[in-house]
Amino acid sequence: MSLTGKLNELIRTKGKIDVGYEVVDFRPPNTETTKYDTYMSKEVFAEFQKDMNPQYKKMYDKGNGSEMTERRRAKKKYPPKMASFSSSSRLTYCLFKDIKNIGETRIFFDDGDTYEEVIFEGKLKIKAGGRPNIDAILIGKKSIVFIEVKCQEFYNSSKKVNILSTSYKKELEKYSINNLKTVVNNQKKYIDLGTELKRFDLQQTVKHLLGINNFICKSKEDETYSIKYGDNKSKVYKDQKVVFVNLFFNPETLEEGNDPSFKKDLEKLSKIYDKLIGEAESNQVQDIIYKLKQKNGIIYKVLGHDELGIAMNGFYKHTSIS
Repeated sequence: MSLTGKLNELIRTKGKIDVGYEVVDFRPPNTETTKYDTYMSKEVFAEFQKDMNPQYKKMYDKGNGSEMTERRRAKKKYPPKMASFSSSSRLTYCLFKDIKNIGETRIFFDDGDTYEEVIFEGKLKIKAGGRPNIDAILIGKKSIVFIEVKCQEFYNSSKKVNILSTSYKKELEKYSINNLKTVVNNQKKYIDLGTELKRFDLQQTVKHLLGINNFICKSKEDETYSIKYGDNKSKVYKDQKVVFVNLFFNPETLEEGNDPSFKKDLEKLSKIYDKLIGEAESNQVQDIIYKLKQKNGIIYKVLGHDELGIAMNGFYKHTSIS
């Protein structure tokens, strides 16, 4: 079993969740049913959706990525991404859906803030093109927090370089990131960011920081500029401090409530998690991030989900088990 599969099993056993989402292949005359054991059952996922805040559910329904609906690929159907035991989107939702009730917190911003609004699946805009999604945006009186959440994506990664399309080259050079190497791969031009990170996705982080920088600059120029999410747009920037957080699920929190036989699996997952955090905080990452964020004073943080001190209501089970 892969490390991702082991993580799914650990989460499932802690929550004692009914296993197996069944889908029927969609192209006639195919009637074969496939059961996916790394996903909660269709009935449990239906209850999870029923319990969701309607306003937030609509944000996921309108977002990219088939989080809430069955996906089609070739001749097969696959379960909704959010039905996965280790879904980053479900983790995000369970952590921040009750943010209005948490009160003041200093985990994101040293002076402390109370967050009055949350946007899920917000769309940032990059001058080079595209709208990278950000998992959550918390809006407070003194700060705005952009959060990208990862639960299992980094465990089976074998990527050795972080690359971007050359369309980003001019934009990156504006931030004095000039030690870029242009490479050709499958007749397409890419920029090598000069790292050999195997776990931490610097490419995505660069896109997010460019999008956040662009949002701040545009907001200062045009007070009607807004973040798009679903069918809506929200004007949120009023000279607040801006924080960008890479938030990772800490597998060490799974030890309690699991059978001792899972100890070796937990040790393997924890070692990779520790390496991931080390890569995210490494000097080569910090150098690029510093240059991208210095113009607008963006605060950058790397956190484990357990450092938030927020109950994950509904993550381990669709009820209020945290």
